[in-house]
Amino acid sequence: MGLNDRDYMRNRGTGPEKRRVASSSIRLPVYFIIILISIGSVIGITKRMKMKNYNRIAATQQTVTVVTRNYSLQTSSCNALPENGYGFILDPSVMRRTDVLYSGIEFINQHDYSMVMLITSPDGVSRHQAVAVHPHESVNLSVPVAQYGLTVLVGRSWCNVEKGFTDGNRVRIEGTFSISNSETTSIVFRSEGVNAKDFSVSYSSKPLKAANDAKSFEINGNGSISLKQTKNGHYILI
Repeated sequence: MGLNDRDYMRNRGTGPEKRRVASSSIRLPVYFIIILISIGSVIGITKRMKMKNYNRIAATQQTVTVVTRNYSLQTSSCNALPENGYGFILDPSVMRRTDVLYSGIEFINQHDYSMVMLITSPDGVSRHQAVAVHPHESVNLSVPVAQYGLTVLVGRSWCNVEKGFTDGNRVRIEGTFSISNSETTSIVFRSEGVNAKDFSVSYSSKPLKAANDAKSFEINGNGSISLKQTKNGHYILI
């Protein structure tokens, strides 16, 4: 047997082993494929669950954003000027106190423009109350006895307390005014020109009328009254 024959027999003898190895090499990737498919399914399910949670969170965040946006538009929108004497309580902790006395304040608008009075702290930083006073009208309020500042919004095209009049002015009145017990403080605004900001301001106070200032009750007229004396000496009207 020559060299070629031995090589041939060796090759023939190793043929089944090659087939077995080849067969084994075919089965091994199948296991890997099954494992990869299982892992892929788990990953896919996990991703879908995460996506659902993300969409739910995104939907919730979008709803909150819309509500916030609507609230922002609501508070910044312009409105018609309220009726004469209509007030806005901006700080109830100051203007609705129950531990202090109250007294009167009168705003008299003799200007040709509408006004909204902002009653503030003496330094003008904190706003307490606002009230609309139409041209050539007056308004009476009852407010806690204290010292106040005053800012006047004046114009014709009203928007809101934050923006004031879109065609007018915001005027800070210098100094302060006092609300004293048993007195009414009058603040008069007089026109001094054709523009909204052309006006002057004057203050005055007058005591409140007491109930006992009224005249005594009297009866005037003609007639007669008959009296009858009783047994015990008293008289009765007939």
